Amino acid sequence: MATKQIVMQQMQRLSRHHPQYKLTPEMLDDYFSVLDICLPEYLEMGVQNLLATSKYFPKPAEILQAHETAMLQALEMRAGIGNANRVMA
Repeated sequence: MATKQIVMQQMQRLSRHHPQYKLTPEMLDDYFSVLDICLPEYLEMGVQNLLATSKYFPKPAEILQAHETAMLQALEMRAGIGNANRVMA
């Protein structure tokens, strides 16, 4: 599970590329309340993908979706494409 420090680091990465977007402490708490379930390595991979593909600062749900996509891609790499569902079952 992602700690507050890990989530903050990823938010700082995103903020460096969107300087016009100002995060308040309340907003950071909201992001953490959604992203605390993330696994750190996949959160980092998801944020990396968002940095490469998003024009706008992502909402918590978009970061969570990027985390899930990174996790699924990692499973597919290990188990083979199309077999990730069998690994999860």
